Amino acid sequence: MDAEALLLEGERVPSDLVLWATGAAAPALCGASPLPRDPLGFVRVRGTLQVEGHDDLFAVGDCASLAEQPWVRKAGVYAVREGPLLGANLRARLAGRSLRVYRAQRDFLALLNLGGGRALASKWGVVAEGRWPWRLKDVIDQRFMRRFRVLATGARLAADFPTPESMGMEVMACGGCAAKLGPSALERALGRLPEAPPEASVRQGVGDDAALVDAGGGNLQVSSVDGFRAFADDPWLVGRVAAVNAASDVFAKGGRPRHALALVTVPESDPLREEEALHQVLCGVRAALDPQGIALVGGHSTTGEELFVGLTISGELPAESDWLPLDGARPGDPLLLTRPLGSGVLLAADMQGRCPGLWLRALYEVLERHNAHAAQVAREVGAHACTDVSGFGLAGHLGEMLRASAVSASVDPTRLPAYEGARALLGLGLRSTYHEQNAALRRVIRMEARFAEAPETELLFDPQTAGGLLLALPAERVEAALQALRDGGDTGAAVIGCVEPPRADAALIALAELPPAFAPAPSALAT
Repeated sequence: MDAEALLLEGERVPSDLVLWATGAAAPALCGASPLPRDPLGFVRVRGTLQVEGHDDLFAVGDCASLAEQPWVRKAGVYAVREGPLLGANLRARLAGRSLRVYRAQRDFLALLNLGGGRALASKWGVVAEGRWPWRLKDVIDQRFMRRFRVLATGARLAADFPTPESMGMEVMACGGCAAKLGPSALERALGRLPEAPPEASVRQGVGDDAALVDAGGGNLQVSSVDGFRAFADDPWLVGRVAAVNAASDVFAKGGRPRHALALVTVPESDPLREEEALHQVLCGVRAALDPQGIALVGGHSTTGEELFVGLTISGELPAESDWLPLDGARPGDPLLLTRPLGSGVLLAADMQGRCPGLWLRALYEVLERHNAHAAQVAREVGAHACTDVSGFGLAGHLGEMLRASAVSASVDPTRLPAYEGARALLGLGLRSTYHEQNAALRRVIRMEARFAEAPETELLFDPQTAGGLLLALPAERVEAALQALRDGGDTGAAVIGCVEPPRADAALIALAELPPAFAPAPSALAT
């Protein structure tokens, strides 16, 4: 063949474009194996789809040749129709039951799209061409593809798509900050430890988001460590969000992050794949750290069953008065949340193929952003208390603030900002696998009956990855804080409740609707 013609046994056929159509060839794996093969190299199987002489090995489709039905062509229609019988026979073989025999049809309707709304149809030697074959092909194709369409409207499963449970699949454990040890187990484990030896250099740390240490010479160092297993198949994205999430603890305390160490576990594979996975993770980490002036100065890597990314972040605190405490909330302080809730249920839905791409894209746009500006606003408005919201959910992190401050709070579920789709998914019963452990905090929450099963209430327990900051701040600074946050990109910022004196019934949180005049409602962009 040359640039302008096709050469066939010495004959030169002028041609601008050549489409070379050949029959199926046996995969190289078949030729390299000792399995029985037909003259063309395809693995020989019996009617039960078992390889001849190997009852525990099955083969179908274009790698196999039916010994008892040699006339069967290599065509997708046969491979597709062998699939259900293959699944049934595999289960039967494992259970010790008898196997079914595949009986191939002698011919099938072939439809070829010619473009322009026309198609070619053939069966039993009869051929037709025109618009009606195209319409028939379209109906058949649409019906077939509906079987693989996961979602209907509103994130509901399509009627033709089987549920994971019906297919015998196990529930997948969530990644991100949802993959945390439960708060109760954590508290019990820590409670069993002996009291740590006193260390004069430690200024803050026990029970807070980060540790504050006197490094000598008037230098105050803020340090934190965080990490999680992958929540997505993109190592770059996991690395970037992990870095954003780890730095959040230092920002939440008023610190200025300067240095980072990374701990990365990549899935065990061949060396080239391991190298590429590590490279992609570190590129994502650097994409988050470099713009903030945080230097990645070292780390450690290892292999394991799944991708895990963790970082230690250390930084400076200009003065101890700049520290944003956990224990400073005062009765009368409005509670301001800087980011929407719902990342846990959205990421869980994505693992099940139930999160529309538009919802996921909007979520990632927030998860890839630092809390640096929000922390700056917290300092400027004189926040009395601050914490970031992560795996323990809003209820868990608010509870920590309230206990440390010896106060309680009222929260209005109708004011909780949420990522697009989060309420819909919660209303359908979807939950992160770590949602229920957070929901154990219901015991310290008092609520009106109408809030008991509302999706808005479930937002309280949804574990957050790279979540926002929760502030208790002076009431007179609320408007300025909201405006500054929204100007800086935190369009979902909202006042969600108010700090109150300790309750007589010892509940930490009461759910009740706040009066409209209390504070502006959440931005429409976050609902």
